[in-house]
Order: sequence, then structure tokens, then C-alpha cells
Amino acid sequence: MKNHYFKIIAFLSVLILPMAVWLVIALAAPKRFGELNFDVGEKRDKTELESVTEIATTGDKVTSYFADRAPFRSVLISFYRKIYNAAEAPYEKGIKPVLVKLYPKGNNDERSSAAYEKAYEELFHNSKDEKPVNPEPESASTPGSSKPADGDTAPDDSSAEEQVHVHKFEESRVVQPDYLNYGYTEYICSECGYTEKRDFVNKLVDSSYFAPNTHGEGVIVGRYDWLFLDMTGDVEYYKGTNLLSAEEEQEYLTKLRKISQLCEDRGIVLAVFLAPDKEQVYSEYMPSYKVENEYKRLERFADYVRENSDIPISYPLAELKYADRYWRTYFKYDTHWNSIGAFIGVQSVYRMIGVETSNPSSLEIIGCLRAETGDLFGMGEIDPSSYTPEPEYIVSYKSDVPVVFESPEGINAGVFRSAAECDNDDKIVLVGDSFRIAMTEYLEKDFAECVIAHRDNMEDIAEDMRETDYLILETAERFDYLLFQSLDEVIEILSP
Repeated sequence: MKNHYFKIIAFLSVLILPMAVWLVIALAAPKRFGELNFDVGEKRDKTELESVTEIATTGDKVTSYFADRAPFRSVLISFYRKIYNAAEAPYEKGIKPVLVKLYPKGNNDERSSAAYEKAYEELFHNSKDEKPVNPEPESASTPGSSKPADGDTAPDDSSAEEQVHVHKFEESRVVQPDYLNYGYTEYICSECGYTEKRDFVNKLVDSSYFAPNTHGEGVIVGRYDWLFLDMTGDVEYYKGTNLLSAEEEQEYLTKLRKISQLCEDRGIVLAVFLAPDKEQVYSEYMPSYKVENEYKRLERFADYVRENSDIPISYPLAELKYADRYWRTYFKYDTHWNSIGAFIGVQSVYRMIGVETSNPSSLEIIGCLRAETGDLFGMGEIDPSSYTPEPEYIVSYKSDVPVVFESPEGINAGVFRSAAECDNDDKIVLVGDSFRIAMTEYLEKDFAECVIAHRDNMEDIAEDMRETDYLILETAERFDYLLFQSLDEVIEILSP
């Protein structure tokens, strides 16, 4: 019996003691109470009970009411965040690779993996100095055979060994994922030392239910502290509930056909580039929304344009997803893609307009920590100090190409101009939104003249649009409606 009473007293003490201490602090030290009861960044109103009857009829609301007023709530939430964020780096480096090997990804990811890989390989099939990323390397001819590869002339038997080198991958080492990257297996040719990345470590994906939680005006906190935007209908794009009607698709294609004809009359190469939203590329970190249509708005529209015209159009979702197996392509706390994502986007543009692409695996890419805080912190009124630093990458791209002029206002200007001493004498004009900014560092190295402008400034670059070699119409997925609205202005500018 005594043991029974002891359990009851212990149970009541656990319930009452924290509240008693909390009340004492509130009465005796109100300043300290305010410091302990700080805002944890949720930026939402506490649950209120409008009447006593709600206590008996709305269990979830009552639970939420008392949870919002629990003693030391802010302290406990802040402590949990710090512990979680401190554990993220060692988890990524040491624990996750083991779990991934023990519990491979499910059928949905495996089913899409082949399509992503194919799209990525097609993007870089004509890359200069390409180093194979995933497949086994193909030699120019079979060892011990004098039969040449297609398009080659048969070499003399005496010089065959000198002309063809077949890599022998007899050594390998596993490179574990660090704080900035995912892991992979590096194969080394025992004869020439050439290395190749393969068999990368896939990300561990949590498929359990994760409730949506919105901060500020429209910032979603996703899994593992990833932040997403829901301010411009982003969730509708993600769920596939805002498909274009057949009439809308036909209307926009009609306008694009008109622009294409105007460009052709002027000798301009036109291309339309649709930058996927972060919510699409990193869908595994999104809350548990019900996706109504897997075949979504812009993928449908891009396919519609391809099937009904010869207008080059790109929506490189598969390429960006596949590239993420080596590097993050979008910022964790920002609405935009990073340098790698922009690089993949630029190469997709090059493929459309017939410019030689460069494979990222052939470039020097250095991981570092981003100095700036992501824009989603400000939009969601979230304190960034409780979150781990943001990975960033520095891509060494054509450092030998001198850029002889850049707009003094910098790449964030509404209209940016540059000139470079490169092998390509052509001029390119890109009209788009904020996603254009990260693309600039690559575009300006590949064209003698470069004009990159926000679509709000088309009037200022009208003459450039009429006298360019390439015209690129770019939009982030969530702003596609602004691209569609701007088509009439493009037609007006290009019309004689």
C-alpha cells in the first residue's frame, strides 16, 4: 500500500513541481521569467479555449492549449534544437552511411533512379574533358583487339598500345560523407592514377508522417530542419493541384510560337528554361502533404511544348536530383539553388542551344560554409542561431577566361552586362528572375557579350533582345505565371 501511495505522490510531484517552480519564478523574478519564456520562432498565436465546454468536447485543442503554456517550454525546445543540430554532423558522417547500407531506399526511389541517371548522362554526353561519373568507363577499343571504335581509323599494330589506354581499376577507397557532402567509392587506375567516383552513398529518407508547420507569413519547417516556402502557391505546385488547363497550355504555346518565329526572322536562337522549385528537388524533406498528381504543372507543360513544337524548353528536375547524389544543389535555408544547382541549370541551357556542356565531375569543387543566412529565416521570422551552418560550394570554372567588363552594380542588378575574351564570339541575353543571378558566373565566361536582366527590366534591354544571338526566357517554377504574363511584352519588343 505504501508503495502505491508513493507512486501517486511521485506522479503528482512530476506534474505539480515544475508548475510550482514556474509560478514562483514568475512572481519573485519577473525579469528572469521573461528570459526563460522567450519566443522560439514559431510566430503563431497560442491556442485559446473560447468556452469551458470546449474542454469536454475538443481533446486535441485542450492538449494544444496546455502544451503552449507548459513550464519551461521555450527552454526545453531550444535545448532540443541545440542537441539535434550538434548531432547532425556526426550523424551525417558516421551513422547515416551505415544505416543506408543496412536499410536501402524503397521502391519509389529505385524506380526513378534510372530515369534520373539517364537524364544526367544525356546532359553531359558531349562534355569537354568529361570524366565518367557512375557507369563503367568505355574504352576506344577492346583490349587485345585491333577493331577500331565507330568513327575511328584502325591504328597500326605497333602503336596500338600507345594510342589506347584502358583504365585498370584495381584499387578503391571509400570516401565517407562529411558535413558538406555525401559519400562515394573512389576507384583508382593502378597504371595512370586516374580516379573515378562511383557507388555513392544514398541519403537516408524518413517516410514517416511529418505534420506541416508554417512560420511567419509562409515558411514551412520540413524534415531535418529543412526550410521551404509557401508564399506564392508553392505547396500547390508541389501537390500538383494547380495544373494548367488545356486552353492555357494552348494559349501560352501559341505565344511562344510567335516569339520563336520572330526570333527566327532575326537569326536568334530561342530557348525557354524552367528552374524547378526546391520543393520538387528535395521532396524527401517536405512535410507529409498528399501529392494529388505526380505528373505536375511544369513537367506537363514542357512535354506539351516539345510534343507540339520544335521550341527548345527545359525543366531539369531529374538532372538536379541526380546531381544531388554528389552535391547539394539548393540551399537548405534559402529559396534558391546554389552554385552547383545553377551550374546544372546553365548546362541544361547549353544543351538546348547547342553549346558544349562541361561535366561538374571534371571541375574543382570546394565545399565550405556559407557566410550569409538563408532568406527563409527572415521570411519566417526564425532565429538562425539555433540552426547548423549552411553548406556552400565554390566551383572553379574557366579561371583562364578573362572577363574584361562587368556592370559596376554587380550581378544582383536589374540589368547586368559583361564582356569576356573567350572562344565564343556570340552574345546571349537571359531574361528571368532571381534564379538568374547564380547562373551569371558561368554565362559570362562562355559568351563574348552577356546581358542578364530581370523580366521587369525588359524595356531597358529591348535593343539587346532584338540584336542578340541567343535569347533565353527563364523562370523559377513558382513564378511561371509571371513568365506567361511577360510573353506579350517579348512579342512587342521583337516585332518589327
